[in-house]
Amino acid sequence: MSPTDTPPLPHDPRPPPAGQWSHAGDTSSGEQPKSKLWLWIVLGVGGCFGSIVVVGLVATLVVPQIVRKLGTTERKQTMFELLRVSELLKKYAAEHGDRYPESLELLLQPGPDGSTYLQELPHDGWGHELSYEPATSANPHPGILSFGRDGVPGGTGADTDLRVDG
Repeated sequence: MSPTDTPPLPHDPRPPPAGQWSHAGDTSSGEQPKSKLWLWIVLGVGGCFGSIVVVGLVATLVVPQIVRKLGTTERKQTMFELLRVSELLKKYAAEHGDRYPESLELLLQPGPDGSTYLQELPHDGWGHELSYEPATSANPHPGILSFGRDGVPGGTGADTDLRVDG
């Protein structure tokens, strides 16, 4: 043997393969390949079940928030429409000797110049036609109303009536 030759090593210095990097046929860790397969199946099924639970919890927390936001959007849209009609009623009164119309239908009729105040009767955020209470001697300003989500006078929550005086 020459001085440049290295003696053969008695064994491979690398550790035997184990864990996720081991070969399926390797039984040096003492486990059978079938038990590793079952371990992966159990972990996979458990992971799927865990994912379903997490998605269910997120949906339980998020969906009510989205529904609540939708309800407030309809209320905001209704308030915007009530205020818009109120301003149109004030404009009508200013152009007609401080007299408000007897009904919203009068806002659909063309004036002397051919223009109208409204193109169609206004609706609230839930699609119900707005109600109108003409001005009286007791109340000099008309009222514009939405009866809420249910479209029936009275109610609570999303069914609460909304009113703006013109």
